[in-house]
Amino acid sequence: MVSPENLSTDELLLKIKSLKYELEEVKQQKADLEIMIESIAEHSSELNNLYFKKNQELLLYIEQVKQLVAVTQNRLDGDSSDSEVLERIAARNDEIGEIAQVFLIIDKRFTAS
Repeated sequence: MVSPENLSTDELLLKIKSLKYELEEVKQQKADLEIMIESIAEHSSELNNLYFKKNQELLLYIEQVKQLVAVTQNRLDGDSSDSEVLERIAARNDEIGEIAQVFLIIDKRFTAS
């Protein structure tokens, strides 16, 4: 590397200009990286919220399945007090409703015999 003392004024000015250009590039890269970090943090928060919401939905779904199993077990044990609950669950338009419909069919066959 050439010592700055050995450079002419024009060479020093050219070097300063080059360094200013490099500095501007570094500043732009820094700004771009800050935007990327902000975007990643925002996206991370959105994903965290989505995962939390999905987790809450799954917990509710599991509780509903547990309720369905408990009601069905009560029906099989001869307790008909939950019959409206089982019918209400069977009226749903999702997988739990379909399972409850099967349990109702089993219950009707079980009580008919």
